[in-house]
Amino acid sequence: MNKKGDKVVYPNHGAGTISAIEEKDVFSTKSKYYILELSVGQLTISVPVDKSHELGLRNVITKRDAGKVLKVISKKVKAKKDVDSNERFKELSEKLRTGDAFEIAGVIRDLRKLEKMSTREKRMFSKAKDLLISELIFSFNKTEEEMVKQVNKVLN
Repeated sequence: MNKKGDKVVYPNHGAGTISAIEEKDVFSTKSKYYILELSVGQLTISVPVDKSHELGLRNVITKRDAGKVLKVISKKVKAKKDVDSNERFKELSEKLRTGDAFEIAGVIRDLRKLEKMSTREKRMFSKAKDLLISELIFSFNKTEEEMVKQVNKVLN
């Protein structure tokens, strides 16, 4: 079980800090909830403690793993010529939904290699980048601005 002050990642939302653990009455059932304050976007989310693992809530990656994630992004790979864009989008969406930092980095890398991104691929690229940055902020103990600069430097 996590505790107040832990840095965690909630898939599709990003990284944040558990600011409290509260008991809430939902449909006449009392349950404990993590109150998660996200690092980017000033959003607060309630996550049921008893379903947190099932929902993908996990601890932020270590600084060492964060360095490996940046290496994944920086890898130069060639685009697969004969992959249907809808098929690629579905595959990348599934990777993004896992909330795994390495999978998200792979999405960024794979979209980056495309000569031309569709509008929805551009949105996915931006979301993946935001999700990853929100976690790397904690891993490297940097500000959002510093982390954005570092990720952009790796991408260029």
